[in-house]
Amino acid sequence: MLGLSWEDVDLENKVIHIRNGLKKDKEFSEDGKTIVRNFLTLGSLKTPKSRRDIPINDATANLLARYKLAQRSFINDPDIIPNMVFLNSAGHYWDESKVRVLYKNYLASIGVPYIKFHGLRHTFATRILESNVAPKVAQELLGHTNVSVTMDIYSHVLPEVKREAMDKIKGIV
Repeated sequence: MLGLSWEDVDLENKVIHIRNGLKKDKEFSEDGKTIVRNFLTLGSLKTPKSRRDIPINDATANLLARYKLAQRSFINDPDIIPNMVFLNSAGHYWDESKVRVLYKNYLASIGVPYIKFHGLRHTFATRILESNVAPKVAQELLGHTNVSVTMDIYSHVLPEVKREAMDKIKGIV
């Protein structure tokens, strides 16, 4: 999410193209023994399947369009033209540890129990599979290398889905 650029957000066609990830990197001294600095940079994703297109609904597209218009007001330097969707107030990449703290504090402020941010991904996957979305579609949305990865992780969802499927065909069998 933190590696998402506005170039990857197609509001007209309502698609987000997942192309890059934000990575922590290090710069070393000339002798290679000492870390001179840590920094964030855009980099490739884990696997080729991680590169994917995710359709978005009208509400999400509208929210992103409004956010894009307002984004410059969140950045302290008026000369910065944001090319990334998520930048901090200095106009730089967000460090994931800072985002995690802000997220945790926000949940507490609205009285919602803490769930790890990655847990939202699991919730999404569970809900789409419970909604009888084809496992292959779930795999592609989640960016797993193959459908067996998706099913291995989310197989706990299947018993109820299987029961519903058998109920649908009860007149046939």
